[in-house]
Amino acid sequence: MKLTIIGASGHGKVVADIAEKNGYNEIDFLDDYKFANPECIQSCGKWPIVGKTDNAENIDEDLFIAIGNSQTRKIFMERYADKHIVTLIHPNAIIASGVKIGRGTTIMAGVVIN
Repeated sequence: MKLTIIGASGHGKVVADIAEKNGYNEIDFLDDYKFANPECIQSCGKWPIVGKTDNAENIDEDLFIAIGNSQTRKIFMERYADKHIVTLIHPNAIIASGVKIGRGTTIMAGVVIN
Protein backbone atom coordinates (compact mmCIF):
# COMPACT_ATOMS: atom_id res chain seq x y z
CA MET A 1 0.00 0.00 0.00
CA LYS A 2 1.21 3.49 -0.85
CA LEU A 3 0.59 6.75 1.01
CA THR A 4 1.60 10.29 0.15
CA ILE A 5 1.78 12.71 3.06
CA ILE A 6 1.65 16.49 2.67
CA GLY A 7 3.84 18.12 5.31
CA ALA A 8 7.33 16.82 6.10
CA SER A 9 7.83 17.96 9.68
CA GLY A 10 7.47 16.37 13.10
CA HIS A 11 3.73 15.78 12.77
CA GLY A 12 4.26 14.17 9.38
CA LYS A 13 6.90 11.87 10.81
CA VAL A 14 4.49 10.64 13.51
CA VAL A 15 1.75 10.17 10.90
CA ALA A 16 4.14 8.15 8.70
CA ASP A 17 4.96 5.87 11.63
CA ILE A 18 1.24 5.28 12.26
CA ALA A 19 0.71 4.63 8.54
CA GLU A 20 3.51 2.07 8.54
CA LYS A 21 1.88 0.32 11.52
CA ASN A 22 -1.34 0.22 9.45
CA GLY A 23 0.29 -1.64 6.57
CA TYR A 24 1.60 1.12 4.29
CA ASN A 25 4.90 -0.08 2.86
CA GLU A 26 5.58 2.88 0.55
CA ILE A 27 5.38 6.35 2.06
CA ASP A 28 6.38 9.57 0.30
CA PHE A 29 6.22 13.18 1.42
CA LEU A 30 5.34 16.39 -0.39
CA ASP A 31 6.59 19.64 1.12
CA ASP A 32 6.96 22.99 -0.66
CA TYR A 33 9.65 24.48 1.55
CA LYS A 34 11.84 21.45 2.15
CA PHE A 35 11.71 20.18 -1.44
CA ALA A 36 12.67 23.58 -2.88
CA ASN A 37 15.36 24.42 -0.33
CA PRO A 38 18.70 22.74 -1.18
CA GLU A 39 19.95 23.30 2.37
CA CYS A 40 17.18 21.09 3.78
CA ILE A 41 17.45 17.35 4.21
CA GLN A 42 15.36 15.73 1.48
CA SER A 43 13.69 13.23 3.77
CA CYS A 44 11.37 13.11 6.76
CA GLY A 45 12.82 10.45 8.98
CA LYS A 46 13.44 7.44 6.76
CA TRP A 47 10.85 8.51 4.16
CA PRO A 48 11.72 10.62 1.06
CA ILE A 49 10.41 14.07 0.18
CA VAL A 50 9.58 13.59 -3.49
CA GLY A 51 8.05 16.90 -4.53
CA LYS A 52 5.98 19.96 -3.78
CA THR A 53 2.36 19.92 -2.62
CA ASP A 54 1.09 20.69 -6.15
CA ASN A 55 2.24 17.18 -7.10
CA ALA A 56 -0.74 15.83 -5.13
CA GLU A 57 -2.89 16.72 -8.15
CA ASN A 58 -1.27 13.81 -10.00
CA ILE A 59 -1.44 11.05 -7.41
CA ASP A 60 -3.99 8.27 -7.34
CA GLU A 61 -2.93 6.57 -4.11
CA ASP A 62 -3.96 7.40 -0.57
CA LEU A 63 -3.25 10.90 0.73
CA PHE A 64 -2.92 12.38 4.20
CA ILE A 65 -2.55 16.06 5.15
CA ALA A 66 -0.07 16.25 8.05
CA ILE A 67 0.12 19.98 8.59
CA GLY A 68 -0.13 21.10 12.21
CA ASN A 69 -1.65 24.52 11.52
CA SER A 70 -5.40 23.91 11.36
CA GLN A 71 -6.15 26.80 8.97
CA THR A 72 -3.49 25.66 6.51
CA ARG A 73 -4.61 22.04 6.87
CA LYS A 74 -8.19 23.08 6.05
CA ILE A 75 -7.00 24.78 2.85
CA PHE A 76 -5.28 21.57 1.73
CA MET A 77 -8.25 19.41 2.73
CA GLU A 78 -10.50 21.57 0.55
CA ARG A 79 -7.99 21.71 -2.32
CA TYR A 80 -7.68 17.92 -2.44
CA ALA A 81 -11.23 17.01 -1.43
CA ASP A 82 -11.54 14.83 -4.55
CA LYS A 83 -8.54 12.69 -3.51
CA HIS A 84 -8.64 9.57 -1.34
CA ILE A 85 -7.77 11.22 1.99
CA VAL A 86 -7.40 8.51 4.61
CA THR A 87 -7.90 8.29 8.35
CA LEU A 88 -5.03 6.81 10.37
CA ILE A 89 -5.44 5.20 13.78
CA HIS A 90 -2.51 3.97 15.86
CA PRO A 91 -2.97 0.31 16.84
CA ASN A 92 -2.52 1.26 20.52
CA ALA A 93 -5.45 3.68 20.53
CA ILE A 94 -8.68 2.68 22.26
CA ILE A 95 -11.88 3.74 20.53
CA ALA A 96 -15.36 2.95 21.84
CA SER A 97 -17.84 1.32 19.52
CA GLY A 98 -20.15 3.80 17.84
CA VAL A 99 -17.56 6.59 17.69
CA LYS A 100 -17.53 8.38 14.33
CA ILE A 101 -14.12 9.49 13.12
CA GLY A 102 -13.93 11.97 10.27
CA ARG A 103 -11.97 11.70 7.06
CA GLY A 104 -8.36 12.82 7.35
CA THR A 105 -8.15 12.29 11.10
CA THR A 106 -5.16 10.78 12.84
CA ILE A 107 -5.47 9.20 16.26
CA MET A 108 -2.18 8.84 18.09
CA ALA A 109 -0.82 6.09 20.33
CA GLY A 110 -2.38 5.86 23.77
CA VAL A 111 -5.47 7.90 22.94
CA VAL A 112 -8.75 6.78 24.50
CA ILE A 113 -12.02 7.94 22.89
CA ASN A 114 -15.19 6.99 24.73
